[in-house]
Amino acid sequence: MPFPRPARTARVRELGREDTALLSSYLDRHAVSAAFLRDRLEAAGHAGRTAQDARFYGLITGARGQEELGGVAFMGVNLFPHGPWDEVRGAARLLVDRLYRESSLRPASVYGPARPVLAVAEQLQIHGVTPVETRAHQPLMVLTRERFEETAVSWEEPLPELGLARPENADEILRASIAMFTEEVGHSPVEPSVRGGRRYVPDARAYQARVDQLMALGRTYARIEHGEVLFKAELSSLSRQTAAVQGVWLNPRMRGRGLSAPYMRALAGQVLQRSESVSLYVNGYNYRALAAYARAGFEQAGTYATVML
Repeated sequence: MPFPRPARTARVRELGREDTALLSSYLDRHAVSAAFLRDRLEAAGHAGRTAQDARFYGLITGARGQEELGGVAFMGVNLFPHGPWDEVRGAARLLVDRLYRESSLRPASVYGPARPVLAVAEQLQIHGVTPVETRAHQPLMVLTRERFEETAVSWEEPLPELGLARPENADEILRASIAMFTEEVGHSPVEPSVRGGRRYVPDARAYQARVDQLMALGRTYARIEHGEVLFKAELSSLSRQTAAVQGVWLNPRMRGRGLSAPYMRALAGQVLQRSESVSLYVNGYNYRALAAYARAGFEQAGTYATVML
């Protein structure tokens, strides 16, 4: 859905509990592209600041007393801007200024729809934050329940069997998650490294806690044989409208056999029993992954970007 065209100037303010309905209505209009924001709202239960100091900011349009929400940004470990922050004069600058004035948090990355991400990242550079890496073209791929049912996809062999990972699988899932993260991002999420000339010391406990949390929430799908993870993926967000997939990983010894598309088709079949659509974003240069997702029935519905800081 295209963003509404707000006035050329607008206000930026932190959202509070009283803005929950306003935020929820906005997210209903952008169910797929703002799936992460829906997940954060449902986790908190309201639009106000969390105990971890994470918060929503709103791009406010309309007269006072008749305010409308033209865009949203969530600031936690990472910064996720959504909406026309690049179109409204001064909006990205105002957002970043407020973050640095009001929050003790500093984002590890900025990600989300490409145009607002790149606009906000540009303003961060003015504050002296130099990106370690920018991935400006990451297609957002979507498969709806309707398209899944209408699309005839077949392979010579039956689709792989997947199941929800269980607590006894925690060690195997953690190892696979670390391997996926290291391949994708270029450094370990649990071991110190050097990024862009700067020493990076990750919060290993927080990373493991997030992996365990997704598994406890019933969001980690895997194929495990003899204690070895062959395939795994998690749902970073899940709602009635859409589920967002992250952390897709195929065991290296299983690669080169054309198995990525069947595994993704099997994953989609299970997730679409819980949600109306399933989505993910992928680096634009990863042609093999893009081809596999297309073969499984996914279509591009937008473009994301990620700026690692």
